[in-house]
Parts: sequence; structure tokens; C-alpha cells
Amino acid sequence: MNHLFFVTTEKEAEETFRRITLLAKSDQWVVVSNSPIANRLLENYRIPFYDSGVFFPRGKILRRHQIRLARYTKIWAKEAGINKSLRYGSYQLDEIVSYSLNLHLSEIEHSLLTAKNIIDRFKPNTIHVSARWTELPYRLYQSEMLNLENPALYSLCRLQRIPVQKFIDTKLSLRYWWDTFLVATRPIFGFGRDCFKRLNLIERKLPRLAPLVIFAHYYHLTSLIPFLQSCQKNKINFSLVGKTSPEQKADAKKHQILFLPLEQLLEQTAKSPVVFLTHIMKFWWLWTRSESRLRKVFSSFHPLYWLLVREKLKHLFLVEFPRIISHLDLGYALFSQPGVKVMLTMASADVLSRSYTGAAAANGKTVIELQHGFLVFDEEYPFRFHHIHAVWGPALRKLMKKAPFPPSKLKVTGFPLFDKYQKPFAQLKMRQKGRLLIGIKPSDRVILILAVFPIAADRLLARTSPYQFLTLINKALRQTKKHWTIIFRPHPSVDAQWVRNFPFSPLVKLIYDSRQFPQDQIIAASDIVVGNFTTALINAIAMRKPILLYPFSDPAAVKLMSHPIVTTKAVSPFHSQAQLVSLLTSVFSDQKYRSAMRRGQQQFLKKYCGFSRTSAADNLITLLKQYY
Repeated sequence: MNHLFFVTTEKEAEETFRRITLLAKSDQWVVVSNSPIANRLLENYRIPFYDSGVFFPRGKILRRHQIRLARYTKIWAKEAGINKSLRYGSYQLDEIVSYSLNLHLSEIEHSLLTAKNIIDRFKPNTIHVSARWTELPYRLYQSEMLNLENPALYSLCRLQRIPVQKFIDTKLSLRYWWDTFLVATRPIFGFGRDCFKRLNLIERKLPRLAPLVIFAHYYHLTSLIPFLQSCQKNKINFSLVGKTSPEQKADAKKHQILFLPLEQLLEQTAKSPVVFLTHIMKFWWLWTRSESRLRKVFSSFHPLYWLLVREKLKHLFLVEFPRIISHLDLGYALFSQPGVKVMLTMASADVLSRSYTGAAAANGKTVIELQHGFLVFDEEYPFRFHHIHAVWGPALRKLMKKAPFPPSKLKVTGFPLFDKYQKPFAQLKMRQKGRLLIGIKPSDRVILILAVFPIAADRLLARTSPYQFLTLINKALRQTKKHWTIIFRPHPSVDAQWVRNFPFSPLVKLIYDSRQFPQDQIIAASDIVVGNFTTALINAIAMRKPILLYPFSDPAAVKLMSHPIVTTKAVSPFHSQAQLVSLLTSVFSDQKYRSAMRRGQQQFLKKYCGFSRTSAADNLITLLKQYY
């Protein structure tokens, strides 16, 4: 193979078309794309291409890579000899950021394996590729936009001395360096702003918190609203603290729930600006002094790790560690109040939750973690600072058998968000109202796609890309030769605007739901729900909808088919176009199939989701009263 073009943007697709037209007739070429938007343009140019998902790593080896990465995130600071320098009081900063760093390393590992597969498959003489980042590595939680396949391919080619012709995108390069400058200088600007506030004698007083402190982030706040209303009804005094969007804060305000933003509390309780500046300078110095040792450690994991992890680490040292210390100080101040007794949180793996649960535990407060999402793997156990883990259903004890805490810490409460499903819905009325709201005819066949596309750690185990998934859906619907309406609703963490321009069959009408419709309404309006492992599927199960499950993960790496939602037959998994076509036929024409699925759904809801006659909100309140 003479030329390999690796495309990541529309502009690169255009440049690929131009360069191909300039090649000699005897030259051979192939195009690989990892961008759904670029795929569409390549199709318009009638350029044959491979989606990068074709070259995703597969098999049991992926599990070994995942375990190895978990080890790397634990030992890197120790191997570099700086773990003592990353200690702050009783906290270990490298442990607090381990979840975020593991996500980044997983993307690096996935991209390097994919890049190697591409080179091994085509053995090109020349590669056309950019080395730019698709998303800055400065996010706490990487989105689906982070993709390191092109810088990994570029670096691997340089390592193997394969000639590279770079795609040039000046605007993106300038934006990257400008954003880098802003991120690196933000702490200094924050220092100046804090000094200005002190000069203006702005009052800085910590609010008095209630005995129960509820810690919520973003869509977790929405999930907690029913429970918070129950607390108000039962006259339980609580303080709601966290970080969330203006829309979600407005939702809390609509229900007359007071929300205390972390940013506001930081401004009210931060230590002297000089202390903050001292922390900044300390970690700048530590980064400068340790960079060569860190390079040696990460290069020992893989020759190219350092090139792809350096920016992430630099951000941790120059920005994240000083910021975490501010949150630890705030957490200690909050939970050292004598009136505070219990902290309830819905997540404990992310950086902020680890900071505040750690501060609560260090001050002798009881930390209760409420299961907030779909448990897929045994490894998804809570962070070690919690005391009690409130799970949805009784059978989850077996699923969490590997969790490193005694069974006595597991309390079955159900999930307050599901309380509204305990009473039978007027399904027909809900369906008619939902279809009228969305603009769907009563006779239309409607498929709701609840999309949680794999990212980071999950993407390492994925065997297909989101583009391949939608291609499979499209081909199956075309094969049925019937008219369909697709409602596409992405997860809150996913921005999949490219789906709007996906080349669906003329028989398919697409409605892209960017959360402008209530979830219950669109579920009620649908005939079939398609998705992967996401909590929203349980809402659909509770509303008696047929569920078709597409597991992105490689079955050789993850035994998803042994998950209770599959073994109870609450859902029907599919892996191919033929399987999907068969299931679509069964949903509409096989009453025995639908009855069997409904029985499986009832069993799953009872055993694993805690559906019963008792209210989950009341169960959780009863549990809380034991500790304050």
C-alpha cells in the first residue's frame, strides 16, 4: 500500500479528496476515518473508506490491558518517587485523580492498539494524518469527543520511521495553544481576583449546614429531586451541595429546594490568596523537578505513553492539584461543623466526590453512597471512603461480591427516581400524549434509541464505533422495507449532533431529541427501545416497552451476556443486522415473545431494582434516620 489517509475532520476529508486526485494512477491508496461527520463527506465524494471501528482491538487481551492500566494509575507516583510530595494532610492527591487519569490512559491504550492494527493491516509507505487533539486533555471527565487515534497513529509512524505527510489545520492548532495558555494561567487570574475581593472586604462566612448533607453533581441532582421532596414532606432538614448546570439549579429552585454551589462556598471560605499562590508555585516546581522522572516511568509502560499523557499530567500539576487542595480545605471546613452527621452522595469515583467524601470520613461523619447507575461490572464498586452503600435491589449483593467491603455495608433501599413507576401508568393515554407532543402519527412504527456511546475506559473494550452501530440500525430497518420513525436521545454526557446528518434510509424519519422532551413522554410514544447498558433502560422496562440491547463491548473481554438484565430475559440482545431484523419482527408479530419478555422484566425490576410496594424514598429516609 502506497498511501494511507487517516481522516478526522471535514476539512481533512476535503484535503484527502484533493490529494487523491493528484496521485499517479499506479499509486495505491486507502482511507480510514474516525469521524462520523467526515464519513458523510467522504460518501458524498464517493471515496471508499474504512471506519476506524473496523480496527478496534478485540478479544480477551483487552481485559488484560484494562487490569494493567488500573495498576499503572496506582503506581505512577510511587515509581517516580513523588508520592510523598503528593500527600496533603491525610489525603493522597494521586489517588484522588486516579479515576480521571485512568480514563485518559484507557483512551491512550485504545488508540495505540487501533493505530497498530491499521499499520499492520495496510503496511503503508506514506501516511497522511494530523497530530492534533480532538479534545483538550484538560477536562476532568473526557467526553466522547476525546479521540487519540490520529496522534497515536502519527507517533507510531514516527517511531517506525514511516514517512508522514501532515494535514495542516492552523486554526485548530492556534485554538489548542490559546486554550492551553488560558488553562495554565487561570490559577494566577484566580489569585488576582481573590486579592481584589479581599481588598473590597467582601464577607467570607461559611453557612451553617444541616445534619444531613446531600452531595449532588449535574444530572444526579435531577435524579434526587423525588427524594429531596420526600425529605421536605417528612420535615428532614438537609443541605444540598454540589456542582451543576444553571438548568438543574433552576429545577431545584422550582421545587423550592435550596442549592449551595461549590464555587460560591469556595469564594466564601477560601484561605488567604497567598496560601493558594504558594500551592500553585509548589506544584509548578514539583512538575519541573519531576518531569524527567515521570517521562521515564510512563515510557517504561509504553514507548509512546509519555507523548500522549504529558499534557494531561501537566494539567494535573499546574491546575488540578492546587484546585483539589482548595476543595479539600473546603470539605474539611464543611464537615468539621459539629452539627453535621451524615453525607449522602450518588457518586464517589470522580475527583470532587473523592475530595468531599474523604473530608467527611476524615471528620468522623457517616458517608452513605446511593447507587446511581447501572451496575455492569463487579469492579464498579464504591470508593473506599464510604460507610454504607444503598443499592436498588436485594439480588445486587451477589453482583457486587468482589467489592472490598463486608456485606453488612450493603443496604437495599431501591431508587427514589423509580418510585413514580410503582403505580401502573395509563399507558395508552401516555402514548397518545407523547406522540402528540413530538408530532408522531398514531400508526407510525417508532424506535427510541437511548444512546450511551462508549468513552475512555469503556471504549477500550468496545468492538464497534457509534457510526458502525447506526449503520447496523439503518441497514436492518431498510431490510424490513417498512416506514420507521427513530427518536434519538443521547446521554447527558454525550453530544452527538452528527447523528442529525446521518444518511438514514428514505424509509426512516429521524427526530433528534436533545432533551427537549420529557423522557417519560418519548418512552411512552415509542414501540421499541434500543440502547446499551444505561439506567434509562430501566425506565423503559418499567413502562412495559420491548427492549433491544446492543452491547458495544467485546463479549470475549466482558461477559455481558451473563448480566442479570440479559439472563432474566428482560431485554433481547443483538449483535448483527440479521438478529435485529428478526427481533423487530418478533416484537410486532409474536405475542409469546412479548409475554416472555414482560415476565423477565417483572423479575428483573423486583430482584435488581427494588420494585415493591414500599417507597424507595421512604426506605432511604428510614436508613438515614439510623445515623443522625
